[in-house]
Amino acid sequence: MADELTTIPVPSWTLGDATTVPTSWDMGRVSAGQNSEQQTFLFWNNRGNADTVVSDMQDTLITTTDNAGDTLDLVLDKWVNVRCNSASEDTFTAIGGVESHPIKALGQETGIIKGTTNSGLITDTANFASMTFYTTPPLNVLPGIRPFNIRVIYYFT
Repeated sequence: MADELTTIPVPSWTLGDATTVPTSWDMGRVSAGQNSEQQTFLFWNNRGNADTVVSDMQDTLITTTDNAGDTLDLVLDKWVNVRCNSASEDTFTAIGGVESHPIKALGQETGIIKGTTNSGLITDTANFASMTFYTTPPLNVLPGIRPFNIRVIYYFT
């Protein structure tokens, strides 16, 4: 039935084009002390569901994590920087572990990503938070691959 509320948000990611579903964030080779290339991601609630309303994501935060208790240098030292474009932010904030940053959909209160029906297009701005990321490893870092995850934290009712 159209617009019937289920209770569970349906999270998903796309690149900034709103169509490409990423499998990972490939930063390429990043030199110590240099910024990586910036990458824009959209974090969706209920993407492309034209029939069913789901609960809104509330108090939505973003951070990084690893599989080692947040002890990886990339997480612990907050190498990842984020800017919430849909919040009209001008500056980037370093995130990692317990250091999180609030995100929101365009036109919504801080922390809110709507679960309304939508077509999954870039014009469905209430259903996603747009964020741009980059990393900055410090000058004294040892080379190597750093496996980590972007964590989105929210609640719903």
